[in-house]
Amino acid sequence: MTVTAQQTHQWRWAIALSVVPGLGQIYNRQLARGVVLFLGAAGSLFVSVKLLAWSIGTGPTVLNRYGLWFLLLALVSIVLFLAGFIFGLYVWASAVVDAYSCARARGRGDTDEAQLWHGFRL
Repeated sequence: MTVTAQQTHQWRWAIALSVVPGLGQIYNRQLARGVVLFLGAAGSLFVSVKLLAWSIGTGPTVLNRYGLWFLLLALVSIVLFLAGFIFGLYVWASAVVDAYSCARARGRGDTDEAQLWHGFRL
């Protein structure tokens, strides 16, 4: 089976739009999946950045008052920041892979394959 210019164009647009998590899915006519991916990536990254900003802003005051307990709190906040940030990047990478796979399946006319979730795998 040969790939036509229209089919190639479709999956390239899906990947290009996936720079913003979820837009590739919306382009593939999967609105609910696109909204979930956008909220998942944006939400985890937002919470991570807010946690980091809170840690930096309250750090000196808490360090002077609580000493060693602050270091434990700082370690926990760094771990939570990294976990949230990595999760956000994972969701974004999964959105790119899913948009590409679904667009390719749609281009082949395989609607059953296009409805499956294609997540990022290491």
